[in-house]
Amino acid sequence: MSHLKKIIVVTLATILPLFVMPVSASSECSSAPGDIQSANIRVVQQASNNNFNKKSIEKMGEFMNTQRYIQHTPNGADGIEHLAKFIAFLKEKMPSFRVAQQQVIAENDLVMTQSIDYVDGKAIEVSVDWYRVHFGKITEHWDVVAEFSDPKDSEEYIAGLATDKAVCMDKELLRSHAIEFVYQYMGKHAKSVDSTKSVVHGDLVVRINDSKATSTMNKGEFSQWVNSKRSSAELFVEIARVIVMNNLAAVHFKWTVNDQPRSATMVMSFDQNQKITESWLALLPIPKENNNFRDPVF
Repeated sequence: MSHLKKIIVVTLATILPLFVMPVSASSECSSAPGDIQSANIRVVQQASNNNFNKKSIEKMGEFMNTQRYIQHTPNGADGIEHLAKFIAFLKEKMPSFRVAQQQVIAENDLVMTQSIDYVDGKAIEVSVDWYRVHFGKITEHWDVVAEFSDPKDSEEYIAGLATDKAVCMDKELLRSHAIEFVYQYMGKHAKSVDSTKSVVHGDLVVRINDSKATSTMNKGEFSQWVNSKRSSAELFVEIARVIVMNNLAAVHFKWTVNDQPRSATMVMSFDQNQKITESWLALLPIPKENNNFRDPVF
């Protein structure tokens, strides 16, 4: 080898590692929340406690974007000044109102919480809230609030979905399974129960809270429940967002039965084989008379 070639080889051996990313022996789990998501969860939890438990209007600005807060709740309005009016109403008329969060999922800039709302110590509703967090402040909010017909119905929700942080899941596979489950079971052209074997565990349990009716169903019963609506109605599913964290996935979608659209959130838990074992479905009819020009789901 010539002297010049030796110089070139040595030089390349020196500079090439600068352009090659090192490969870690154990890659980080993609379904686990990152630092930003963990921080976003803390912001949402602190905001919920401040706004609805402490009912402190003065400290709203610590968690909410004071310049840009978009509200999708029916008959709601943009801007934290409108949220402040609602908090003042709670403080005066419903001082015992309290929120207890049972589950939280975060991905990218979105955080979803599943909570039980209490008045005078009695559970009155399950509230599924979606938040967008930007630079440590909440900038956007959607919700699905479904009342309980009986306070004891809340017992199905208080336990929350089991979060298994020890098992690393394929995030995109969970996402595709969650989307497939919603479309196959609740869409216009739903397939048979057997067609979902690849995504659903045989012992699937579904808990539904729909317009003051709370039900717990197995896979077959849930399929029959949807089919009973499909037999006399046109069903349409429009998915707005899907987030995944650990072994959980949440889908926010609009479910239209005939001409009645519902805001819906389905939260799903997956086993180690990445099949859905447990699901919570909250449904809220979207009122025809709605003073908020923003879509409740999109």
